[in-house]
Amino acid sequence: MISFAGSLGLQRGVAVGNRSEVVNSPAGTTLAITDLSGGTVTASATLGPFTIRSTLSAAGAARAATAGDSATLVIGGQTLAVNVSQAIDLGATTLEPTAGIYRVSATDGSRVTVALSASGDTSTATLAIDADGDGRDDGNVSVPWEFIF
Repeated sequence: MISFAGSLGLQRGVAVGNRSEVVNSPAGTTLAITDLSGGTVTASATLGPFTIRSTLSAAGAARAATAGDSATLVIGGQTLAVNVSQAIDLGATTLEPTAGIYRVSATDGSRVTVALSASGDTSTATLAIDADGDGRDDGNVSVPWEFIF
């Protein structure tokens, strides 16, 4: 069983068949997520602050996140910051990413920057990894999106 405690804001707008949503944690609040199995906590995380803005057009184009969106996640004692620098767009038929860039940074300075792209029906995630937190990428790897999803 998964339980949620804390605050979550949701705003939805619809105009001429186009839908937009903003999901966020109200100022100064977080959302705690706990997975219980037989009364035992198997996983837990705290999310917040965060703001994620998404859109779905009547024509089928979808955006999962917008440039400037961000989230802080505390999981396993580690704090991770997620920042979207280029909107994450999704394919109209596959709903797999076709474009976008986001970065996940840890408190020790290490980070992974994910660049999303698509060619035909194949979505690819290119990961640029700074393992030692010196601000320089130590390596890159490209994988099909479904490998990391």
